[in-house]
Amino acid sequence: MTQPTDVDRQIGGVGEIGMGGPNFWSVLLADGAILGGVCGVVRTAGALRTALGRDRQGLNLQVYDAQAQVIYTLTESWRISPEDLDAAVARSPAAAEPLLRKACQHAATTVRLHTVHGLRLPIDAGPAPEPVLARTLSSGRRLEARLLLPADLRGTVEVGNLLSRPPYALVLDGLTTGLHVTGLEDLVEGPDQSLVLPGVRLDADARVLDGLWHIWRGGAWHAVASYAQRPFDGGGAYTPYFLADPQLGENGRLRFALQTSSWGPEGQTPGEPAPPDVELKVSWRAAPLRLATQGAQDFIDVPWPTSSTR
Repeated sequence: MTQPTDVDRQIGGVGEIGMGGPNFWSVLLADGAILGGVCGVVRTAGALRTALGRDRQGLNLQVYDAQAQVIYTLTESWRISPEDLDAAVARSPAAAEPLLRKACQHAATTVRLHTVHGLRLPIDAGPAPEPVLARTLSSGRRLEARLLLPADLRGTVEVGNLLSRPPYALVLDGLTTGLHVTGLEDLVEGPDQSLVLPGVRLDADARVLDGLWHIWRGGAWHAVASYAQRPFDGGGAYTPYFLADPQLGENGRLRFALQTSSWGPEGQTPGEPAPPDVELKVSWRAAPLRLATQGAQDFIDVPWPTSSTR
């Protein structure tokens, strides 16, 4: 499903600062610039676009100069408040442009933009994703990831998510696998030329739904969910145990460490230990595998698909 590209539109959901508001959202302008933290009407003042914004420091006025590809943020520190500047634009847009340009000389922040896949993004956000990523394996085979992003992201449903985790099609020796990844950095090779690398599952709009581990062994691809969970006993809270640090050993051994974490006032802290056994979804079974956790580091061994595990 595509969205119009010739009008401004809200992207993402509505956020709030603290319990019960105040609210803010993001606006994608027709030319591809994005105003974040917006809490008011986007207005036009001559060649400038403006919108009241809100953060934990209070109100501000964002001023976007499309020709210069710059977003200025004006705060209470200047002699005219953001609310008064917004009201001046609402009363007389053309007459307010000189006032805004003078105010921009005292902006709290100045963000310069460049164009990436049709979007005007901060230059310090980084370059455009590479169109092709490639690795030559120890066997001499070539593994590639080919970018799936369209040239213009303005009409996509999830603009920011697609660019923050761009999807790639996985290709082995020039042949499309039908699988998808977000990179090739964490690929691990085994002694029997098996492979394991993190991947993703996409929906029809190329949005990332969830994570996987893609595994190549014996001329076939298999998939393992990116997390395991406590076997369902009719109650209790859902806790994911994320699979990390894959190891491919002799005789086809596939091992993952289980990681949990939680967030609190002090930031990220280690989560609870894994239970004695966990359930893990795998591509070669309709029902999850039930696997015992082992050792003080909480790891699991995943058996390869055989007639006994189907």
